[in-house]
This record gives sequence, C-alpha cells and structure tokens, in this order.
Amino acid sequence: MIALRDAGAGTVFVSEMDAARRELVQHLGAETIDPADGPIADQLRARGGLVDAALDAVGITPTLRDALTSTTLGAPICLVGMGAPQVSIDAFLVSTEERSLIGSFTYGSDDFTDATEIIGAEPEVYRALISREIDVSAADDAFTALAAGDGTPGKVLVRFDREKTTR
Repeated sequence: MIALRDAGAGTVFVSEMDAARRELVQHLGAETIDPADGPIADQLRARGGLVDAALDAVGITPTLRDALTSTTLGAPICLVGMGAPQVSIDAFLVSTEERSLIGSFTYGSDDFTDATEIIGAEPEVYRALISREIDVSAADDAFTALAAGDGTPGKVLVRFDREKTTR
C-alpha cells in the first residue's frame, strides 16, 4: 500500500478477509473491501467501477479469479502470492479482455536498499506495519502462532539486540 502511494497511484482498493488487516491497510490509506460482503467486482462497481490493475498477493484460484473479474479491459494483473502450486483461470478473461498476467517472485539487493531508504524517510508511517517485537528466543513460538492464524495483522519483528520480549 505504501509503495503504491509513494509511486503516485490513485485510489488503492485492498480486498482482505481479516478485519484487523483491513483496519491496518485503511490506516495506511487503502480503501478496503471485505470479500464476505459479496463479489469483489460488484463491490467495486458500487464504488465507481472496476480497477485498472490488480496485484494478487494470495495466489489461489479464487483470488486470481477476483483479480480477473475486478479489472478493466486490458488490465495488468501481477501474481505475487504463491498460496497454491497450481491455479485455474478462465482463459477468456485473459484473452478476450486482453489482460496481461505477470508473475513476480523475489527481490534483488537493490530492492532492499531502496526499501531501507524509503523506511528511513518516514519511520513512523512504517512503524504501523509492525504489530509486535519479540526476542529471538521467542521466534519459534511466534511463527507457530502466525501459521495457526493468531490474528496478527502486521509483521512480527524479531529483535537480535534485546533479551526480553517487548510490546
């Protein structure tokens, strides 16, 4: 969300099932959509229309379908999430509506350098992304809880410079 804002994107819609994560991205400036409230495309139409591009950060058949049906003709769709090794797509939504499906997998060292500079310029904005900080000794338990869906909306920062769990 922040990177899109910094790149000059207009309104950014985020479809998110988890209420805490919806609240977090709203705090960062996104318009949120709860997929439980009905088809994403219908909710977008009710707010003014389909979107010009989509980023699928989940990577499963239903979220890719939402990206395809929620975008305008010719829209690029970037598949970042890898929630499933295989997804099914309606080829007509790609071909006849001239959408582009783009895959993106990893980051280069320049991306981390750029991110460090961006975060350093607005540390309080990015601080909202960190839900809690933990000592390295608590990492196993924290990642087990995250995998079990503990409801953490943002990131867990593992600190190597502290002995006690904080926050």
